[in-house]
Amino acid sequence: MKLIKIGEEFILTNKQEIKIGDVTLEKDNSGNYFMPKIVMDYQLNDNSGIKVIASANYLDDGIYKLDLNDVKKIISGFDVEKIAEELFPKRNSFSVYEGGQRNGFVKGFSEALRLNSDKQFTYDDMVMIYNLGRDEKSKSQVMGTYYDTHKEWIEMITKKESEWDVEIEMRSKNIDELHESKEGFFNNPNLHVPVVENGYVNIIKIK
Repeated sequence: MKLIKIGEEFILTNKQEIKIGDVTLEKDNSGNYFMPKIVMDYQLNDNSGIKVIASANYLDDGIYKLDLNDVKKIISGFDVEKIAEELFPKRNSFSVYEGGQRNGFVKGFSEALRLNSDKQFTYDDMVMIYNLGRDEKSKSQVMGTYYDTHKEWIEMITKKESEWDVEIEMRSKNIDELHESKEGFFNNPNLHVPVVENGYVNIIKIK
């Protein structure tokens, strides 16, 4: 499955057969995804449609929910709660003071990530831009790719990732579900469905 960021929204999608009533994700003429507002009134059987499985904010019938905090943890690679547990493990007599330390760490760590979210350039970036500027023809081979101008190169390194292939927690349909949908176990591409807890699906990791 693919996690796609559109503006401040995160949407979990899957390329699959589209049935009547499914919400799909579409692209505009420039090839950019736009918010899912299309509910299919016809069926696509060639697995070419992009079905909306879950969303952090956009909710409609048949769309599961994503926990925005969990999504950000997966993308950033930081689980501040887990780090806090390791630094301030709970003891049998977990005191109010220790709880305050732990909560303070979580808030401080989260704020530091927010304050540094716009820090885009690394030491290696600076070396590459130096080499690019030094080239009298304004053309430098950077990381195996030619960039005609500094603007083209800067656009490349500042382009933020907006799509991730992800793995979510899945389960097999039970007998009643298969009977209701008139499906079988064998050669069934729809046998596995997301595990849903309180309306939420769980993203396990980025592939």
